[in-house]
Amino acid sequence: MGFEPPVRQTPVRQTPRWPHDDHVLNDHNRMKQEMGACRVNRESVIQAPAPDGRQLRQALDHARTFQMLRDKYEKLQDVPSPDLADIPLLSREEFRAAIWDRAKDGFLQEGNNSLYVGGGRLDNPTATLVPHGLFAADILAEWRPLAADDVLINLCMGSKLCPAYDLSNALATLSGASVIPFQGVREQDFARWIGLFEKCRGTAIVADWAMIRSLLQYCAGAGRTLPWVRTVICTDSTPERGATDLVRRLLPDAGVWCLYASIEAWVIGHSGPACDHETFHPLPFQHVELHEGEIVVSTLHEQLVAPVLRYRTGVHGEFTRCACGEPRPALRLRDYAGDIIAFQSFQLSRSELSALVRGLPEVDDVEVKLLDRGSPTERLRLEIRVGAGTVTDQYLVDWVRECVIQQHLSIGQAAARAPESFEVVVVSPGA
Repeated sequence: MGFEPPVRQTPVRQTPRWPHDDHVLNDHNRMKQEMGACRVNRESVIQAPAPDGRQLRQALDHARTFQMLRDKYEKLQDVPSPDLADIPLLSREEFRAAIWDRAKDGFLQEGNNSLYVGGGRLDNPTATLVPHGLFAADILAEWRPLAADDVLINLCMGSKLCPAYDLSNALATLSGASVIPFQGVREQDFARWIGLFEKCRGTAIVADWAMIRSLLQYCAGAGRTLPWVRTVICTDSTPERGATDLVRRLLPDAGVWCLYASIEAWVIGHSGPACDHETFHPLPFQHVELHEGEIVVSTLHEQLVAPVLRYRTGVHGEFTRCACGEPRPALRLRDYAGDIIAFQSFQLSRSELSALVRGLPEVDDVEVKLLDRGSPTERLRLEIRVGAGTVTDQYLVDWVRECVIQQHLSIGQAAARAPESFEVVVVSPGA
């Protein structure tokens, strides 16, 4: 296994460690000094142990049951105990094609599996396959943010594009906690529902960082307090600028627990209140390696369904030590790799989005820009160029915007929650 099981974390009401805290900065400086003043490749200093050949053989045999991947692993079919380095990397495109081919082949009719759609274009969305248990019991064996007396307010967006909604309900149930599966709340509706959450004696909230930021921003402006919140669970790994400050200011005694996940590889790692910011502990069944700085994941679990084998996540990271004291290597996230960008807690491919927009008859070209990244005013802008003779009025702008909202699942969800976060402008009007 890539990582041996760490010591189980139990709910503790500690103040989360944010990167600008003095004690965390001291921890970071101490780690740098221990590694030497020179620029050392961190991957060579802290590494995850390699999985054993038996596990890789099982994962390879499973991956070859996917027709689209059979040729990819053909050369390794007779190797009884393969080395990790001998297995080729798996791209997002290969993974997506394999999942949909298997689904169309009737795999889901065999039962006991769930297919979750993540986002992307409506005609070719990202997706994954997981067992009905969602690996919830395995996650709770390492990461336990809820106690039996907790009442969880689930503000995740819902099952359609947010597997975290179902996973959060499952985690609460297995923890013995109560759950109110409320789904996402629009900003204009916070005033109507916050009182109900308190009346239900809620103790914990779960959502992505964009929702948490919106909720706390409303509370700060309206003079509302949330003294009943003692646990905050974040289902995405990278907070918006300002979100962490709002948590520190409005929920100073709440423990913050986070998951690092992708739709394809499911939950990869976790963090708790004592952990460094944006630093995660990989789950025992998720083997993590770094390839040219990019995080690569292999799921090594007996209930494995999706062929997550040396899967390229599109995120850069580095191995490190965490302030919580866990001796095994932790993973610090850095930035997105290639053409992947994060918008409103969704991962988007610039090239995929550009191809969609260029396919519209009125558009000659487009540039995708992410403005005010990570801030409350973050927005995605499409700067389009149109052909000669095209009328460049507000109708054209609204039409292009609506076409993208309807044809791109992630942008449609983001725009529904925060309409002002997605805009289209014409930068070269038709003659």
